[in-house]
Amino acid sequence: MKILTVYATKYGSTETVAQWINDRFLIGGHDARCMNVAENPECGGFDMVLLGSGIYSHKFLSEMEQYIASNIDALMLSKTALFGVAMRTETFFRRGNAYGGTVMLERYGAMLGQRCIVGRILGGEMVFERLTDTDKHRLEKFYHSIALSEAEQATRRHPRTFLNKRQCWDFAEEIIDCAGK
Repeated sequence: MKILTVYATKYGSTETVAQWINDRFLIGGHDARCMNVAENPECGGFDMVLLGSGIYSHKFLSEMEQYIASNIDALMLSKTALFGVAMRTETFFRRGNAYGGTVMLERYGAMLGQRCIVGRILGGEMVFERLTDTDKHRLEKFYHSIALSEAEQATRRHPRTFLNKRQCWDFAEEIIDCAGK
C-alpha cells in the first residue's frame, strides 16, 4: 500500500508520533512517506493519506485545517485516517461539556466522510516553559474553564510526556487492518 502521512506540529510531539507511525508502515513493507504540512505535499496518488495534528483549543492547528480544505477533492480519492496529539487521549466531561478524545476529530471525519476509516487521539508531551506566552495564557484559561484546582494546575505545569511508541505502532496496525476491509 502507498501511504502518505501529513502532520502539523507546533512543539515537535506530533512530528515524533508521525515518524513512529510511518516507521511501522515501512517495517510492514508499505511504500510510506511522512511530511510536514508546511511542505504542502501533493496527496494525490496514495492509497491512504493519514492526517495528524497537535490539538490546540480542541482542534487541529490551522495549517492542517487549511491543508484539508485545500486538498479535499484529492483526499476524497483515497482512504484517509486521522490522528490528534494531546495530553489527554480519552473524552472527559466537566460542567456538562465533553472535552478531549476523539470528539476533537469529529469535524474532520465529517469533512472526509466515508473515506475516513479510522481516527485516534495519541499521547503527546508538554513542557510548560517551552510554550509561547499566548499558549500559556490559553492553557491557563482552559484549566480555569474546566475548574481545575490550583494543585491540579500546578501539577500540569510540570514537564509531562505521554508519548508512547507502542500506542503509535498499534494505531498504524489498526489503520492497515481497516484499510484492508
